[in-house]
Amino acid sequence: MRNPAPRKTARGLAVLLALAGVPLLSACGGGTEHPGAAATLDGERITVAQVQSRVTAVREAQLAAPKGEALVAKTPELARGMLYTMLFERVLDRAAADTGAGQPSAAETGAARTALEKRFGSAKALEAAALQGGVAPSQLDAFARQDAQFARLMRTFSGDQQALGAALEKAARELDIDVNPRFGRWDAQALRKGTLQDVRLPWLKQAAAQPAQERLPQ
Repeated sequence: MRNPAPRKTARGLAVLLALAGVPLLSACGGGTEHPGAAATLDGERITVAQVQSRVTAVREAQLAAPKGEALVAKTPELARGMLYTMLFERVLDRAAADTGAGQPSAAETGAARTALEKRFGSAKALEAAALQGGVAPSQLDAFARQDAQFARLMRTFSGDQQALGAALEKAARELDIDVNPRFGRWDAQALRKGTLQDVRLPWLKQAAAQPAQERLPQ
C-alpha cells in the first residue's frame, strides 16, 4: 500500500480509490458553525468528541506500533480525514437507501475484510498498511463494511460510475452536509478528492497537533 498524501489520511482502503472516476458532486456545506459540532447532516450532529474518539484510537495504535512516532508524523491531518470518513459513511448509507441497494450483511462485510487481507498478503500486513493511512486495526471492519456497501451500489448500477455518481450526489444533497470550517469545507471537490477542502478565513486558527492526542478544533 502506498503511503497516502498527508491530506488523504483516514480514507477508505478501497472504496474511495474506486471513486476516483465518479463525477463531481455539487452538495456543499453552508459553512455555519455549530458549537461542539464537527459537522451537521440530516438534522444530526457529528460532535468534536466523536471525531476525537476515533482519532485517539488511531494515535494509540500508531504509537504502540514499531516506529510509532513516524506513523504519527505521516498522518498530520488525521482529524480532518476522520471527519470526512464519517461523513462518507452517511452518504453511502443514504445512497443505498435511496436506490434500494440495501445494507451489507455481516457475511458480505466479512468477505470484504478477507479480500482486503488477501490484497495486502495477510491480516497483519493489512493492519500495518492501515496504520500508515491513519486507520486503527479496530476500525478496519468499518472500512470493510464501506467496501461491501460500495460493491452493492456498483451492482445496483451494473458498474455504471456515472449513474453511481449521480446517486451519491443526490444522497449528499439530501443530507445537507455542513462542516465546522475549522475542520475544512465539504464542497463539489470533497467527495472526488476524498478529503475536506481547505478553508482560508483570517479568523480561523489551526489547532496545534500533539503526538498522542490532537487538540481538535472546537
